[in-house]
Amino acid sequence: MGWMDHLLKEFGKFERALFVSCGDGWVERDCFQAGLIGHAIGFDILPELLETARTEAAKIRMPSTYSVEDGNKINLPKGGYNLVVNNGACHHGACHHIAFLGRLLREVNGALAPDGLYVIIDYTAPHWNQYSWAAWEQIIKANVELTRTAPETNLFTFAICRPKGTSEMPSQEQLDAWTEE
Repeated sequence: MGWMDHLLKEFGKFERALFVSCGDGWVERDCFQAGLIGHAIGFDILPELLETARTEAAKIRMPSTYSVEDGNKINLPKGGYNLVVNNGACHHGACHHIAFLGRLLREVNGALAPDGLYVIIDYTAPHWNQYSWAAWEQIIKANVELTRTAPETNLFTFAICRPKGTSEMPSQEQLDAWTEE
């Protein structure tokens, strides 16, 4: 079962979905065709990709709104979205390409409806995002703090990976210590 099927099964259809740095719109089209979303709202910094997104959305009659925006500077409407998707597989839409990630995440958090869901799909590999254990501790602490300060939202957080040069994942004791502080 893929992530779209999982979300549809667990939460049903999302009427208004925002796609962060959506590129040519392939993720929202897949979501629409899977029955996961009713209306796609997407932004990207590259107008030529948005032109493709609009053209392809029209072909499948997907209700959609696209705008040229910089994810580092965007101001999102408060509480306007049931679902926000940031798909790192788009490459240019990945969180690791945003310079002011904290600002964007605060905007997204504010843009979610009270029962909204934020899905980040990002990746790491031997040459991407290799952080020290100290950096991972800070990432995990920030994630925990986000859920404490905004418990009414469902933030999916994928923040654990193997540090470069090791095959070990954090122990349960390390994870517990990071999340209990």
